[in-house]
Amino acid sequence: MNRPHEHGAAMVEMAIVLAIFLALVFAILEFSLLIFNWSRVIESTRAGARYAIVNSVETYGGCNTNVEALSCPGTDSVTCTLDDSGTNSAILTEMRTKVQPGVLTGGSVPPGNVEITYACAEETELTERVNPLLRVTVTVSGIQYPFVVPGLLGMNATLDMPDHSTTLTSEDLYTYSP
Repeated sequence: MNRPHEHGAAMVEMAIVLAIFLALVFAILEFSLLIFNWSRVIESTRAGARYAIVNSVETYGGCNTNVEALSCPGTDSVTCTLDDSGTNSAILTEMRTKVQPGVLTGGSVPPGNVEITYACAEETELTERVNPLLRVTVTVSGIQYPFVVPGLLGMNATLDMPDHSTTLTSEDLYTYSP
């Protein structure tokens, strides 16, 4: 039944429902992008750790010299935090290939947010090793995700992603076994 004082009520209801529906759709898209980018950051730590265990120790910030001074077996460890001088780091370059450019604040993983720790692995009992087995931990912290939709509306909303680290043990490819 159509009453004279209810003309246009359906249009108002449709506007309210459409606004709520679009907000819900954009929220789902926004959080999907957030989870996608968080998984890319996690994958970048895995790529950095894989690169670190099969290649030479990084040479930035004296990290190479400090790692060579490790006495294995032992409990020593060397931690290197990339700074702006580490932007040419091979590990950082490998990590950046895993993160979609332009999505995170600054376009990629910033150097100051990456920490690489070299430590002696516990299973280094053999003394005839040419190179000690190292346990490498790559940690990414302080990454911010800028939301797209609030950014389009002029609000600079960001969310701090959780810190993530990946630890892998290197392999000994040089030990002679009779």
